[in-house]
Amino acid sequence: MSDMRNLAGATDAIFVGRVLIQIDDKSLGSLPETQYRVQVVDSLKGDAREMITVNQQGGHDNVRRALVVVNGDEPLVTGKHYLFATKYLPAENWYTLVPNFGDRPLDDNVFSSGGPEPKIVTDMRDAIANQIPYPQPR
Repeated sequence: MSDMRNLAGATDAIFVGRVLIQIDDKSLGSLPETQYRVQVVDSLKGDAREMITVNQQGGHDNVRRALVVVNGDEPLVTGKHYLFATKYLPAENWYTLVPNFGDRPLDDNVFSSGGPEPKIVTDMRDAIANQIPYPQPR
């Protein structure tokens, strides 16, 4: 997934968003998962709009009393802006980010100063326009 065109082709929604607050830690399997309320600043692909729930694999494991990090993907930081690449899960009405490549931190000063769009966002727009579709299971 390090090639942004592959990442774009394998995801349902890509957007710039600001993490507002951690809202839950519901797990669907053996790994902890953490949910955050995110304000969508700019939707690049898909239907993510306004306020949504972003799910991140990993979080606090209460049994082991430890932080579980998936593929080196550190927990999201409240108040920070990210470029998110996600898969939508209708049953939970949340967007699960792709570990390690689906939450690229952005410079918050750009959003407060009205500066130019970060290069990684511009690069992602190009990757979406030239995305490589992910092979569907047969």
